[in-house]
Amino acid sequence: MSNIRINLHHPLKREGTSRVVMLLQALTPSYFKLDDRSIQDLLVAAHRYAKNLSYFNELNQPDGDWAAFWEVESLTYLAVLASTDTVELRKKYEDIDLALAEALENFNPAKGKPSPVPGLYRDLLDTLFDMAKGLETMHGKLVQIKHPMQNMLLKIIKRDNQCDFDELEGALQRLVSLHKGGDDKLQHEQYNIFYTPDNRWGIPDRKRYDLIKPDAKLTREKLRALFITFFNAYLMIVHRGQQAFDAELALMDKPEDDTYRVVEPHVSLFLAFLRLFRHTQDSLNDLTEAQLSYYYENILCLHRRPAESDHVHLIFTLAKNFDQELIKKGTSLLGGKDKNGQPMFYETLQDWVVTQAQVTEVKTLFVAEKLSFNNDFDYSDYKKSLLTHLYSPDGKKSHRLFGDDGTYEEPEIGFVLASPQLWLQEGNRWIEISIDNIDDQIFSPQQRSLTHNLGVAVSTKKEWVSLEAPPLNDSTGGTNYDDKFFLASDFNAIATAIAPINTSNHYPAPPIQASYAIYQDLGTQKLKIQVFLPADFDALEPVEGNPMTTLPGIKIFLKKEVLITLKNPYQNLLSKNASTVNISVRAEGVSKSLIIQADSGVTDGTQQVLPFGATAPKGAKMYLGSKEALSKKLSGVRFK
Repeated sequence: MSNIRINLHHPLKREGTSRVVMLLQALTPSYFKLDDRSIQDLLVAAHRYAKNLSYFNELNQPDGDWAAFWEVESLTYLAVLASTDTVELRKKYEDIDLALAEALENFNPAKGKPSPVPGLYRDLLDTLFDMAKGLETMHGKLVQIKHPMQNMLLKIIKRDNQCDFDELEGALQRLVSLHKGGDDKLQHEQYNIFYTPDNRWGIPDRKRYDLIKPDAKLTREKLRALFITFFNAYLMIVHRGQQAFDAELALMDKPEDDTYRVVEPHVSLFLAFLRLFRHTQDSLNDLTEAQLSYYYENILCLHRRPAESDHVHLIFTLAKNFDQELIKKGTSLLGGKDKNGQPMFYETLQDWVVTQAQVTEVKTLFVAEKLSFNNDFDYSDYKKSLLTHLYSPDGKKSHRLFGDDGTYEEPEIGFVLASPQLWLQEGNRWIEISIDNIDDQIFSPQQRSLTHNLGVAVSTKKEWVSLEAPPLNDSTGGTNYDDKFFLASDFNAIATAIAPINTSNHYPAPPIQASYAIYQDLGTQKLKIQVFLPADFDALEPVEGNPMTTLPGIKIFLKKEVLITLKNPYQNLLSKNASTVNISVRAEGVSKSLIIQADSGVTDGTQQVLPFGATAPKGAKMYLGSKEALSKKLSGVRFK
């Protein structure tokens, strides 16, 4: 049997390039939009613009900017919060950190230039301070708009900064300690923003700030640990801020009767403007489709085809009591419903007489160029007759209607024997298979060289491996009619060498390479298959991915060159009379799979050991194990 799997695809479904695959995404109107800003993007842009506008107080003096104008409403501030660029925040820190690493490595005091290291440390400390200050500012504004996210941010701050144990300091306290030690120009007033009554940052007042000792041992590792703490808090806040903004915006889209929500007047007016601005955006984005349409229709002169009505093929089946029936042109037929639930009607295009006639069978003709010939039959006239009608009148050759390439593997004729007896992993291995009650007239006297007509393959982990038959010795005419008849004249020696069972204490030298022999014993009506595998041959295992069996197997098959002449006698080889199959195996040189357990320890067969110790005291024990050997019924074991 062949282990080659043939995958037959649908005959009308061919792999190729469809219109969908050929379509370039860059040629779709939606690929590029001139204005792809969302409502969130426009809210953030308005907030950034407000930061550039100076606010004048009642004394007509500049007093900050107009950013607070947008931060009094949850929707607008959440849009700003969710747009925090964490990528840029991380890049800013890593750029300074990289410059510091290069300065520490390359700075040479001998050149007399001042070291850039202290300045870079101060830049990193200022960046960390700005990050902590930004978190406190976010918390204050969330409290101002009374959004539930204030509680989540408060938990993050306390988790990272409250001192649960005396030996631990909060993140901000570590920053203050490093800031004091690394920046001699530090002003304590800049940390006033963290003095809070609830002590969420672990520094409730100036007194607690002064108690923090400076840490002058600045290292990149200490600062990076602080950065990761603050940066993770930013990531969490930005992610939850985006979720909260999406929820607020979805709430705005609901009707007032469903969900009523009070919005600041100026924010309501701006949102109404953004809704109207969408129409301008859509009109602007339609320019892409208009440009493509102009190019296709006016430049390339490609015009759209007019709409066509749907067509279907109908099959009519007459009732048993009717011989024929006329279906008039224009007959309306119900074809189900469309996706909207509306009925679809189809009309016949012509008069049609339906009868009881049916197509019972469809055939096609194909003549292969390479034919397998039987020597006893003359195919010349038969092939000539077929080729005469193969070609059409214009001289063109016919072709396969379904487009198959005709490269299928020729199937094998044979059988497979699978058994746990064939688990043979290493060493020189002998296998003998005996099949009882074989018909002694299976093969004619001219066809009884079984070894060279039948092939043998064994299963390994990757594939079936075919074995080589021993060469024929033609010095005596090529055959020897003895009790192991119709084999090479030297087969007796070969069969003896590869025979796995030998009751004597002497074993002949094994062959050099893997080989096999097959013969029929007329005296006992047995078919014997003998196989030898040398030590360098792969382990016998079931073939991976082969659903035939989960055990190692041996395959016996007819060789292709004798497939036709021996096909009929082979069919009787495994008849119902062949009732018993015996498998005997022998392995020599097994070492890797052995388990040797003595009082001194456990080893395998690849090492030289003293099984009972150097002195072999009375009562010493040894255990010898082999999963491969002990899974079989043993008839003999020899130790070397």
